[in-house]
Amino acid sequence: MLDWKVLGKQTLPVGIQVNWESRIEELAGKKEDGKRFLAMFHEAEITYKFDTIRELHIFMVEMPPKTSMKDLEYMKEYIQSLRRSARSPMVSLEGKEQKSTVVISANEDVNEYALRHQEKGE
Repeated sequence: MLDWKVLGKQTLPVGIQVNWESRIEELAGKKEDGKRFLAMFHEAEITYKFDTIRELHIFMVEMPPKTSMKDLEYMKEYIQSLRRSARSPMVSLEGKEQKSTVVISANEDVNEYALRHQEKGE
């Protein structure tokens, strides 16, 4: 069996998202200002995707649309500091770091089809 790890915690490929979330929560619980971060983190919708073409692990953190740029920047910096405090790669396979990224956004979903028809007065 292959040795997959997420932020230093052993996992199976199907558990990468769940283990990433739990590891982020665990690391944040040990840091100052962890309560503020965790309150925001729990408001987010987290998804994990693997881009097979670029071999890139992508963790999507979708914040509510009302989230300010200042708070998005705070989330980015905090997640980076958690990554450093873990002292291990975001994702590794057999001890080798895998390419990974965290995408944080607060975009509001827009139904383009309905919007176009509304503009036409239909």
